[in-house]
Amino acid sequence: MSLSRSKLILLFFIFIYGCSAPNKELIKNIDDFSFFESKPESKISKDFKTNLPSCIAILPLNFNASYISNIDNIDIKNLLRRTLYAHISPLKYKDIELTKIDYYLDKNNTLEHVSKKINCDYFLSGDILKFERQDLKVYSKISMEISVEIQNKSSMDPIWQSRHKINNHGGSIALSPIGLAIGIIDAAKNLEEEQYVKVADELVREIVSTLPDNEEVLHASSFEELDEFSDIDQVEITVEKNKVAADSNMLSNNVNAQLLYDNLEYDQSYIMVNSLINDEKADDKTFFLKGRLELKFNMLDQSEKSFINAAALNNKDHMTMNALAYVYSINNKLLKAEAAYRMSIETNSDSIFAHKNLGVLLIKLDRPQDSLFYLDKAAVMSLKNGDYQEYKAIVRIIHSLKSTDNAVNSSLENLEILESQFIKEI
Repeated sequence: MSLSRSKLILLFFIFIYGCSAPNKELIKNIDDFSFFESKPESKISKDFKTNLPSCIAILPLNFNASYISNIDNIDIKNLLRRTLYAHISPLKYKDIELTKIDYYLDKNNTLEHVSKKINCDYFLSGDILKFERQDLKVYSKISMEISVEIQNKSSMDPIWQSRHKINNHGGSIALSPIGLAIGIIDAAKNLEEEQYVKVADELVREIVSTLPDNEEVLHASSFEELDEFSDIDQVEITVEKNKVAADSNMLSNNVNAQLLYDNLEYDQSYIMVNSLINDEKADDKTFFLKGRLELKFNMLDQSEKSFINAAALNNKDHMTMNALAYVYSINNKLLKAEAAYRMSIETNSDSIFAHKNLGVLLIKLDRPQDSLFYLDKAAVMSLKNGDYQEYKAIVRIIHSLKSTDNAVNSSLENLEILESQFIKEI
């Protein structure tokens, strides 16, 4: 049985100092809490309620011009941006997929242009003021500080601003050999990749807590995961299993169109899929990709038809049913969306995406108990799959139920127990 690196370090120190017998094992913690900082600074415009956003588009974050981070193995810009997206999505603002924002920014980075294309007038922008680590072997520290604001495309005056900094400490000042070993282990764990996710999550959670919710809009759901579905591998596997029925030209065309999509060359990809359909060389994957492209172009009615065509050709593909449910949802066809999500879950009972978004949908339908069932399952699956960021996003949605119902409290308590067990296993 192999030993972990942490256990080997501990055994080494026990072996080296085993013959020395200190009178008492003493470890003095540097701090009783991993996180400690004051509450975030925030400012809300007096005109916030009269200019209440219906949607928030999150722009890429930037490092402060004069700051250089000493960490280069973590994509902190992307991590913080996605964490902001995950925290704001449960609020009652319409959320805009990050890749859609990036696509139109790449074409024309003026907010006026992007606003027209994504149908959203309010943008969140921000600066990373600090992102660094300190490693003294027996003690380590991760520091993050960001400043963010929301403004209308036509105004330079922000309607909301917030700034916050946070430090995460690991390790201890050891007054014995074993204490030294434990301090080194704790300090090393503090610098593992999971800790950066936790620090970012805590930092953003505090900042978003200062943003007033929009009580006039239905609960917004997050469908960013749709942009992580790349079908190239799945098409290749399908062909490998059924070479007789496969059309190699169709495979090649679908792969090329998907590659264009993945490289954000949406216009060229759309030309290709339409050409395949016109030439009667399309299959379900072609229509699926066409539907995704039409989502990017805000062609919602056409997108719905494309996903229906994809489902008609292959009603066992849970991704197609998820996509169709998504379009039904944003077209306010909520009962059809519910049916499509249930069909997706019947096809793939391990789909975190379907469980999470069906739970969110049921909140809109004022069925909190049914919603809790699916959200709880999605949270457990996320944690077991090691997707901590997704797990935290789902827990926030459960909290947003704002219910004193025993089932909600019981769910949150059980998830906390499961989370603590998961963290111990890391």
